[in-house]
Amino acid sequence: MTTQSAIRAAIAARIVALGGDWKESRFLPDRLGYDPSSVAHLSYSVDLPNGRAVGNRQKPTIYQQETVIIRFTYQVKPKDQISSYDSALDVENTVVSQLLSSGWTSLFQLVYVSSSRSSLETGEWRRHELTFNALFYLATE
Repeated sequence: MTTQSAIRAAIAARIVALGGDWKESRFLPDRLGYDPSSVAHLSYSVDLPNGRAVGNRQKPTIYQQETVIIRFTYQVKPKDQISSYDSALDVENTVVSQLLSSGWTSLFQLVYVSSSRSSLETGEWRRHELTFNALFYLATE
């Protein structure tokens, strides 16, 4: 059965599969980047902040749409900030491609919605947010 926690765990595992320094944050997903101890290069979180039923609710399953927000932090090198900025954008594209590639899950479908980016207060870090919709059937019986 597909559940929100199974979706979150599958996406987190898919990001780790990118290799390198990716590490899931131990903080609540929406807190990544707000607490200085939550920031590390390629630290990430997977958040499912809201969901809604789509279509007929009288069946034994509900077609569910969950908003999925993936946040990650990227360290900016002080002497080459523009190059770091470009590298962070490339990493973002890699994550989107990894999650939208076919065949890695049959539990749900991901649809890319948007990205947003900002510098954290110190200017040493970038925080990226990637928003997707996860579509799946939720059993009601």
